[in-house]
Amino acid sequence: MGGGVSRGQPVIDVDVIPAHLLHGISTGAAANIDLMVGTASDERWLFMVPNGVVGQITQAILPGAIAARGIPVDAVLATFRATRPGASAGDLLTAIMGDWYFRIPAMRLADAHAASAATLFMYVYAFAWRSPQFIGTLGAYHGIENPFVFDTLGHGTELLLGKTPMQ
Repeated sequence: MGGGVSRGQPVIDVDVIPAHLLHGISTGAAANIDLMVGTASDERWLFMVPNGVVGQITQAILPGAIAARGIPVDAVLATFRATRPGASAGDLLTAIMGDWYFRIPAMRLADAHAASAATLFMYVYAFAWRSPQFIGTLGAYHGIENPFVFDTLGHGTELLLGKTPMQ
């Protein structure tokens, strides 16, 4: 099956990724490819803080918002409440979603690669530097690490990182 356009609709080529990503990696599909994977500590803040959603999450709707994503509510809430005493419902949901959608998949990818890789290099990072911009409300948001990792600070990064972020 090939890619192309049919009646204005894109045709998806099912042979692009012939297996589930983690299965393919754990069985050696990327065994000779070095890997760099990581996350920022406040992954979801960029999606929840600037638009005010974080402040609209209440304790009453928190369990439903977690359950709607297929996350085990009781155990996860107990863990996040214990590690974030005094956190608001919005803060908890934002942290849970950051782990669920970013940190856990990144760690699963690293584990799958480590189990089958023949390469010498795998880099796993946790980025925690918090942007001072917007009164510090964005934290270490999704993608903040890219200018640091790829050494592109100062190339249009000032709005979100400030004029003098740590190198």
